[in-house]
Amino acid sequence: MDGVIIKKDEDSDRNDVESPGIYSRQCGPIFQDLNLRESEDNPGGHLLPKVVPTSILERRSEFVTEIRERLWISPDKPPELSVPNCVYVIEHYDESFDKALKELDSAQVIGVKLEGLNISRSGDLYSVSMSTRNAVYVFDLTQLQRSVFRYGLSYILECSEITKVFHDVRLSSDMLEHQYGVKLNNVFDTSLADVTFFTTVHREGFMPRFIRSYQSICMEYLGVPAESLFFHIRRTNRSDKDEAMFWRFPFTKQVILALSRNCMYLLPLYDILQRALLYHFNRATEIFLGIVRDKRSYEAEVLTGKVEKNPNRLPKVVQQMFPSWNMDKKKIEEEGEVVDGPFVYQDVGDNVPDKICRF
Repeated sequence: MDGVIIKKDEDSDRNDVESPGIYSRQCGPIFQDLNLRESEDNPGGHLLPKVVPTSILERRSEFVTEIRERLWISPDKPPELSVPNCVYVIEHYDESFDKALKELDSAQVIGVKLEGLNISRSGDLYSVSMSTRNAVYVFDLTQLQRSVFRYGLSYILECSEITKVFHDVRLSSDMLEHQYGVKLNNVFDTSLADVTFFTTVHREGFMPRFIRSYQSICMEYLGVPAESLFFHIRRTNRSDKDEAMFWRFPFTKQVILALSRNCMYLLPLYDILQRALLYHFNRATEIFLGIVRDKRSYEAEVLTGKVEKNPNRLPKVVQQMFPSWNMDKKKIEEEGEVVDGPFVYQDVGDNVPDKICRF
């Protein structure tokens, strides 16, 4: 289970999960609504709480402003957010399992999240969550066991025609290949897309030193409110205990909601980050579309002659559109940031809310 790791308190002997009220931040997620009602229209499914995007952030970095000025209609108006409204927990090899695989196989792009203890080649996998545009499918590995890959998940994950959207795929890829023999194919990583966009539009071409959390980019790019996300605080000196505290078997409504929220925003992130990666390209295309078309007849005639005479020359207006990456270390340091080689130590953006609850 991904989460935010924070340092232990000075009195580490008292800093344990069995001591409520002592620790300054209780460990666990925020749950705005635990009423996962059964869906009347989708048998076997549970309705997910409605998500209303917002432009409000408790902590607002300069990069947030740049994201929203470039990718939102208005910095104060979040984009429309289309997310799944139903979650299915797959525990048996029955009709629900076959239906889930059919839906996933027919999708062009899906979100994927592996959850468990110490996700890696030496860890324990408890669930695989996959999201489409309409639903989240949570495959319970404690019930289905590793055969779930042989019976269909391997095909989905290795299929080159289905784009798999992950946030920081490194350890998931390691676990899938070394424990289950699954070699991921056609992957879009939202953490790398965020890094790429940061580098191309922010901080003089310096690369960010850190990969930011899934929760942070959900809030900054999509306007997802904190109460519609899952936050799991883990302490460095109690990481295993804090991690294990989350899990309940069979999955409770709290666990189901948390697993859903860790996956359900991956496709909206994919959509907006695709636009982010193509930001300069799309601007240049708009310039090309109108560079002659929007001129008066005489100016258009002059420009037409220039294009015909030297069609391979890149227009100056397009050259000026792209950022000039001077990598001016002094300028960045004067703004209060730390530069280390090609990296800038940016705000990681872990906007951990104050209202954290226990199980």
